This record gives sequence, C-alpha cells and structure tokens, in this order.
Amino acid sequence: MKDFLKKHWWEPLLLLAAAVLCFLWMRGSFARPGDIARITLSGSVVMEVPLDKSGVYSLKEDPSIRFEIKNGAAAFVDADCPDKICENEGFLSKDGQTAVCLPRRVSLTIVTAGESDEPDMITR
Repeated sequence: MKDFLKKHWWEPLLLLAAAVLCFLWMRGSFARPGDIARITLSGSVVMEVPLDKSGVYSLKEDPSIRFEIKNGAAAFVDADCPDKICENEGFLSKDGQTAVCLPRRVSLTIVTAGESDEPDMITR
C-alpha cells in the first residue's frame, strides 16, 4: 500500500478536486433564495414568482396559460396554443433562461436575485 501511495499520491487529490467541482456545479444549478420566474405578456411584466414557492400558477390576464414551479425551476405546463413549443422547453432554473409562447405573447424568464432591468452592455 505504501508503494502504491508513493507512486500515485496525486490520484486521491484528483478525486477530491473532482468531487468539490461537482458539488460547486450542483450548488449553482439550484435556485438561490430570491431567484424569480418573471412572466411577461405582450412585453409587460404581469407576474413574478419566487422559485422557492412550488405550485401551479395561471395568469389573470390569460387563464389558458399555466406554469409550474418546483425544485427551484419553472416551466410552462399548459398553454392553449397549437404547437406547444413552450411546454417542450421543460423546466428552467438558470439565470437568463427563457421560454416563450408566441401565439399568446407570453414569456417566462429566470431572473437572479438583485438583478436590475438595465442592460449589461450596449453594442453598436
């Protein structure tokens, strides 16, 4: 055993480093307190729901659109549109991910806590 550790001392360190990286990656994959699902209708924000409040929600302005929040992620679960592309996007959990129902002009965007509506940069 001592001979093995003398020659391969770096392998346990490599495994430990990989485990730490996996942990950090998984930690970043889940919603942090304050992350929200922002719902817009025709470009106007109509609802913001924290990702830590599980449930199925519908819009007052268009009850045919329903979305679900669970395990720190949000998704369209029922949309009264012909193609259902928005439902096929699945659950979104990372900052900036967006699903759109074009026929109903509804979008669902994940927004990180403390984010402002100002642009990050302007290009020409």
